[in-house]
Amino acid sequence: GIALETEFDPSLIWHFDEDLVIGVVGHAINNAINYTSDRIRLAVDVVDGCLEIRVEDNGRGYPQAMLEAGVSAMSGARSGVNFLTNSTGLGLYFSSEVAKMHRHRQRTGAIRLENGGAFGGGCFVLSLP
Repeated sequence: GIALETEFDPSLIWHFDEDLVIGVVGHAINNAINYTSDRIRLAVDVVDGCLEIRVEDNGRGYPQAMLEAGVSAMSGARSGVNFLTNSTGLGLYFSSEVAKMHRHRQRTGAIRLENGGAFGGGCFVLSLP
């Protein structure tokens, strides 16, 4: 009962570690499946010279505390363990590490979380140089 929408330019070519990026995107889609009402969007585009892969849903979005924690929550500096939701935060940590492994010239990959997007819910964004 969940619709997946995709948006990408089929002629777009980028260099990255396919296995690692598929793992990150797959984890983001699985997370979106758990929190969406009924729609997920996978969008790929070039933004500011980086490949941007977005996984968006139409759920309630990320909690404000998680958005405010930002990068520190993904760096392992804070414990992301939540036994009520069975969340360890390791998915975001490893996704952040995979993003940082991708480098080109002076740029490094990154991830971010936001609310809004095309569906108004949670948005996981992977940016690769």
